[in-house]
Formats: sequence, C-alpha cells, structure tokens
Amino acid sequence: MKNKTPLKKTKLNFKRLRKKKFLFSLEKMRNEIYISATSNGIDSILLSNDVSSEDSKKKRDSEYLIEQAKTQLEEYFQGKRKSFSTPLDYSKVSKFSRRVLKEARQIPFGETRTYSWLAKKSGNPKSFRAVGQVMSRNPFLLFVP
Repeated sequence: MKNKTPLKKTKLNFKRLRKKKFLFSLEKMRNEIYISATSNGIDSILLSNDVSSEDSKKKRDSEYLIEQAKTQLEEYFQGKRKSFSTPLDYSKVSKFSRRVLKEARQIPFGETRTYSWLAKKSGNPKSFRAVGQVMSRNPFLLFVP
C-alpha cells in the first residue's frame, strides 16, 4: 500500500492572534485550527467552529510550545512526522478524561482501538460510553488521535 499524502502540497498560513496565540489555516481545508498553550504545555488544538469567543481572547504563557506545535503540525501535514512530542496541559479536563487522553496518545500512528479497549487501558473496563464522550470532546486535535 502506497503512502498517500494528499496534504503534502498544502500551504499553512499562520498569523499571530494576541499574545502567545497563533492561528493557521489549511488551504485544502475550510476550517482554521487554533493552537493555544500554557506554561505547562499545549492546552488546546481546535477547529475554528469549536473555539468560543472567550477562549480565543485568552492570553497564553508559552510562545515556545506554540512554535513547537506549529512546526510539528507542518511536518505532520508534509508527511514527515507520525507522532507529536509537544507536552500537553491536561488541567482543563477531569482525571478520568486525562487517563483516557493519555492512553489514546499512546496509540501508534495508523492504528485504531475501540472505546472498550481504551476503557480497559484507562482502568474502567465498563466505561466505554464515557470514553466515547471524552474522545468526542478531545481538546488536542491531531496530537491525541
């Protein structure tokens, strides 16, 4: 099976929003992606339709982490990267969500897992529906599959 990278020629457009917040859009996508960070790590990667006006106005502490995330996303869309090493800030999610998201982040590129599998790995084997809810609200688009 050949490795197809349909976004290889995609141009990433970045512009600075306020302090420590960047916005970029993909020419082949009709959405924009917002990246924001605290001093602990990236705290959200969201599509433009998921960003509230309050969230888009918040100031962030770590320009370095945003630049690192931007670089890693560019490499990912060029087909050069299959995993992300930028630290993530899980402080806005519950303990259960944190466990689920951390387990999901360990899933290798190109592989899939069921919510049941993820529930077992997170320590709550019967909570597969709750895992589905956590994953549907994943604040770390692309960084956590």
